[in-house]
Amino acid sequence: MVLDVGPMTSDVVRGRADMQGYRERQTYPKKPTGVAHGEIQRKAPPRTDHPENFDQAAVDERWLYRIRAFPHRHVPHGARVRAFEQARRMRPVPQMLANMSVASIPDSAQHWTLIGPRPTLDGYAGRVTAIAIHPHDNNTVYIGGAEGGVWKTTDGGLNWKPLSDFEPALAIGSLVIDPADPNTIYAGTGEQNFNFDAYGGIGILKSVDAGSTWTVVAGDVFDQQSIGRLAIAPGNSQLILVAADGGVYRSADAGSTWQNVQFGPATDVLFDPSDSNIAYAAIGAPFAIDSAGVYKSTDTGQTWKISNGTAPKALPSSDKIGRIGLAISRSSPKTLYAGIESLAAESSSGVLYKSSDGGSTWTATAGSAYCTKQCWYNNVLAVNPVNPKILLGGGVDLRSSADGGVTWYLAALGQDVHVDQHAIAFTADGARVFVGNDGGVWASPATKAGFSWNSLNATLAITQFYPGLSIHPSDPKVSFGGTQDNSSLAYSGLMQWERVSCGDGAATAIDPLNPTNVYVTCAGARPGPVLGVVQKSLYGGARGTFRPSDNGLSRTEGVPFLPYITIDPTHPQNLYITGNQHIYQSTNGGSLWSRVSPDVTAGYLPPCAIAVAPTDSNTVYSGSCDGMVWVTHNALSGTGSTWQDVSSGLPGNAVTHITIDPSSRRKAYVTISGFQAGHVFLTEDGGGVWTDISGNLPDISANDLIADPDLPGTLYVATDLGVFWTNTTGRVWSPLGDGLPNAAALSLAFERTSRTLRAATHGRSVWDLLVLVHGLNLIPLVSSVSPVHLPLNTADLKVTVNGKHFTSASLALWDGHERPTTFISGEEIMADLEAADVTADTLIPLTVFTPGPGGGTSLPTYLKVGPNPAIYPGAFLNAASFLAGGGVAPGSIVSVFGVNLAPKIATFSGVPLPDSLGDVSLTVADDTGFLAAAPLFFVSTGQINFQVPWEVQPFGTATFTPVVSGAKGEPVSVNMRLFAPGLFAIDQTGHGQGSVNNALTGQLAAPIGKYPNAQPVKRGGYISIYCTGLGPIDNPPPDGAPAPLKPLAKTLIQPVVLIGGVQATVSFSGLAPGFIGLNQINAQVPHNAPTGDAVPLSVSDGFGGNSNTVTVAIQ
Repeated sequence: MVLDVGPMTSDVVRGRADMQGYRERQTYPKKPTGVAHGEIQRKAPPRTDHPENFDQAAVDERWLYRIRAFPHRHVPHGARVRAFEQARRMRPVPQMLANMSVASIPDSAQHWTLIGPRPTLDGYAGRVTAIAIHPHDNNTVYIGGAEGGVWKTTDGGLNWKPLSDFEPALAIGSLVIDPADPNTIYAGTGEQNFNFDAYGGIGILKSVDAGSTWTVVAGDVFDQQSIGRLAIAPGNSQLILVAADGGVYRSADAGSTWQNVQFGPATDVLFDPSDSNIAYAAIGAPFAIDSAGVYKSTDTGQTWKISNGTAPKALPSSDKIGRIGLAISRSSPKTLYAGIESLAAESSSGVLYKSSDGGSTWTATAGSAYCTKQCWYNNVLAVNPVNPKILLGGGVDLRSSADGGVTWYLAALGQDVHVDQHAIAFTADGARVFVGNDGGVWASPATKAGFSWNSLNATLAITQFYPGLSIHPSDPKVSFGGTQDNSSLAYSGLMQWERVSCGDGAATAIDPLNPTNVYVTCAGARPGPVLGVVQKSLYGGARGTFRPSDNGLSRTEGVPFLPYITIDPTHPQNLYITGNQHIYQSTNGGSLWSRVSPDVTAGYLPPCAIAVAPTDSNTVYSGSCDGMVWVTHNALSGTGSTWQDVSSGLPGNAVTHITIDPSSRRKAYVTISGFQAGHVFLTEDGGGVWTDISGNLPDISANDLIADPDLPGTLYVATDLGVFWTNTTGRVWSPLGDGLPNAAALSLAFERTSRTLRAATHGRSVWDLLVLVHGLNLIPLVSSVSPVHLPLNTADLKVTVNGKHFTSASLALWDGHERPTTFISGEEIMADLEAADVTADTLIPLTVFTPGPGGGTSLPTYLKVGPNPAIYPGAFLNAASFLAGGGVAPGSIVSVFGVNLAPKIATFSGVPLPDSLGDVSLTVADDTGFLAAAPLFFVSTGQINFQVPWEVQPFGTATFTPVVSGAKGEPVSVNMRLFAPGLFAIDQTGHGQGSVNNALTGQLAAPIGKYPNAQPVKRGGYISIYCTGLGPIDNPPPDGAPAPLKPLAKTLIQPVVLIGGVQATVSFSGLAPGFIGLNQINAQVPHNAPTGDAVPLSVSDGFGGNSNTVTVAIQ
């Protein structure tokens, strides 16, 4: 039943004064409630009803991806690339930086400096997932790191050079070289190892100059997918096959266009080396699927048939098949090998099957132990191209066979080759073989079964650090950090860090008063006396001095895979560590731990962060990976401490870090993961009110934050695209320094005496930057520009720029290019434009750049050249959410912002909407040939509100062109989406109190007294959610016409509604009767939903089409 819509709280026929849709500071009130430890709470048990839980244990462990998607299942389409483009626009061109280096300033204060590991003392580097060898030069090899990008050697591995540090993605899943043109290389992004720390991809990186430059291809096809293998057809470089999460894909034009030719998670694909008509693919995953098996194509990959054989010469049944690795010999192409992860075995062991007839029949080899224990993660095979009897198989260990897989031997017995194999590649002549694993790259002669391995890691810096890097309080040459499969590492001033404890390390801590006390935590460990979650050294962290120190931690509750430990900066005998639901405390240096908090999670994901106030040992905050923040102000009461849930006003995404300001226990910062939400929040009253200070930060996960103890208002934040800083408490952010790769920066540490800022990345090791107190340039702020309208074809134009923080080195940038700049004062500069700058009728961004140390780029101010209308870049926004870049859906209400968009304000409040209003129209065209004028609600000089016509195709792009008094503006391409939801908010910002009504009473579901006719909704009650952009309707009305009452217009996609992270039952989703483009969702508030004045609410399709987050009051 559709109930009365009630008051429409965001009036789309009324224009907005400016582009408030671009991220601004917002304040959300909160009424905290106290919960004493041990008090009985009405809290839901661990969730089994989460709407978007991953369907299998292996994928459930993809921590990097999951906390970026939470509370949804998927990351929004194109989110990382949009953030990358935003960050790129904030950086000056590299040539400008090179020309502006200041000789009197240390290079370490302007450019990030790698400090290792490169590699560890025992020769380990980090996870290598792909290898490709030049077909004619055995010494030229390319490798791909899990989050380390593409690297190249031309001397057989003695020296490596990074090639893709500044590309949109550094997670590499596969590499292939065009055999006909070895300068052409394809790198499939997204690591496909189904592992805890795998990062998704953004498409395929293609280079035609041997890796010097790259372009992204198929970004729309492979966005957020992981690519397991790329294959180029022999004799036809145009024909490429890809094995990816979504299946097997085929391109017949060297990657320009793609078709999905076989569905199902594909982990491997290859061509018959003697016949490009024949190809094989592996469909399988660590969880059972009906279609698992080996597939064969005989028509160049256009069509596929399963080729599992017939009993008794067959592969196992599909429900017993997990991940599959394939291998074929160039010298015997009828012989095919399939390494099968057996789901019938609890240990996830592997069985090798061999076919001698191109996949028609299969036989399990007698000695199938090439892949043991974790074949879901390690499962790779390769055959010597010259001798088909020589095989290498990689699981946990590296194994070899000299008789075609009948018998297997440890291929690195007694040799120091790292475990967990992911890539194996033979040279074209079969003389040498390279292997990649969790520790890097090794190579050996390959002419016989016996191997002699050499580490090739001496110049690789690809270590994957986890959160929790620590630094000595007075010596920047001492640091500790936990890494993926390469232990807890100690830095002593050398590039070669030392492994000191754990197999996989996690967070670390150094006693600030007695630095000989060092604590490390072990990833994946359980509390106990043998290995232990917490390890403590009394001898400065020297290797061999760590002992278990986790007595009192609950083995029943356990700890997260990545436990987080923190230390009281003023009383370091006090430590805190995360359990799976609770916070544990030690007041005696780790000798004994006690549970001191209630459950501080929402029931889905564990705590991720803890912080102790530098000014008050009693004040401790916790943050969870499922969006909760709690605080106590009497932590030293131990089990009697009282904790408050202060999560209201935060967006409900994963909390990655908490920093308490050195000046006040009530002033704290929270960093937030995910997308389409703020990423840095500030409270100045202990969590009562949270303020979004994300400003112009790229919309990508923020992972850590340092508040500078010497420079008020100065913050440094680590993100998935490097480190940014602000000197205005978030009013404007800018990239900090240059030279830091685009790997995810997961942790920061700061040594105050030397002013060393240290960033640990998940795939490109650790980097330092010197942050000066004196001589640190501030980020320029632009307040006004004159003139803002420039006539066409005018010579000798000068533009006056007013603002703050200008220096004599500041430069005015015209569309990113420097122009002669005259420094007048710290508040005024003048830019001289060239005649060529004003020859086209267009909109141009002007920014001001100040070089390092510090410095950065101002927010853009747009100047209009010529009289025609123009639309700001990225200014097509869902009229409810005001989120930029996510695309729009047919039928939705959209606001677009620009210059000269109308001669005057005009509003139409009748029905149907006109396609011309106030001498203004907005034409739309798509790739199908559809062309029409959009129905208009409102027009003004700076804004048009309109409805996207229902007929526009919901895929690809559509082109919008403003026409004002007959003058056409430049056409703008906009991404179209099948589902692009936006939730209306009361204050028309897309944040805060949502336009959500009690479905029975029509009252706004908000705190009493805050808004007229407001009343919190009860658990189990029904609400109506007002939004736009839910996509296709079963019976859409004409463009610009209101929705009918009978029959109701229902959405074809059933939305997923999350209230406080809990899925709500949806009873109706469609168009609100009598309104144009307005969607209404009726849902029941879950009985186990959180309560509060500002409980987060969001909507998604379950596949990356996510809305903004608004709040609702629940009691």
